[in-house]
Amino acid sequence: MATTDDLGSVPSGQTALPVPGLPSSGSQCGYTLVEVLVVLAIASIMAAMMVGGVRQFQSLSQLGERLAWQSVVDAVADRVADDLAGSLELPLLASGSGEQVSFVGSPHEVRFNAVVRTGFLTQKLREVAYSMETLGEQQTLVRVSLPRRLGQAERTGAEKLVMHPDVNAVAFRYMTRDAAGGAVWLDHWNQARLPAAIRFQIDLVGAGRKQSRASRTVNMLR
Repeated sequence: MATTDDLGSVPSGQTALPVPGLPSSGSQCGYTLVEVLVVLAIASIMAAMMVGGVRQFQSLSQLGERLAWQSVVDAVADRVADDLAGSLELPLLASGSGEQVSFVGSPHEVRFNAVVRTGFLTQKLREVAYSMETLGEQQTLVRVSLPRRLGQAERTGAEKLVMHPDVNAVAFRYMTRDAAGGAVWLDHWNQARLPAAIRFQIDLVGAGRKQSRASRTVNMLR
């Protein structure tokens, strides 16, 4: 008759049976080296894909931001060019000199008479000035528009518009012709006639101090 020496021992002469829930004596616990390497390889691939996706998202975000700021400065430049294109050789009512002057310009300021848009379908004759003014702690481009009324003792009805608070520089140049008909570009203009053309450049500093720029050349001879 089989006997047992202690609890859990197997009777002599009999084969031990596997106990449910317990690993057999021949089984292996844990992971093999191949399994670990496969997991690491998959993790590396997923990490590389995530890094690439983040970088692509950042590049697209920066591109979208640059395009947005460029569209802003382009819109400002188009508005200035549109006003300049409507210039007329009419004397400025407050030119500050005894002579009749139709157009006054410097590197950072212009003043002229023009037929400009005042609504979606309306246009009016106005005296327009663009100049850099200090607002707060920085300079920005400002448009001032005045009704042009002959014989008016006091200039009233001025409309002042900040083109965009982040426009930080503007530069104008004025073209005339020399005796041979060649183009000559000047930094100042103060004459009764209009310049042959005006070239200007507008700079805008966007978020992160990134700069956007737009330039236009307006033909003044019509």
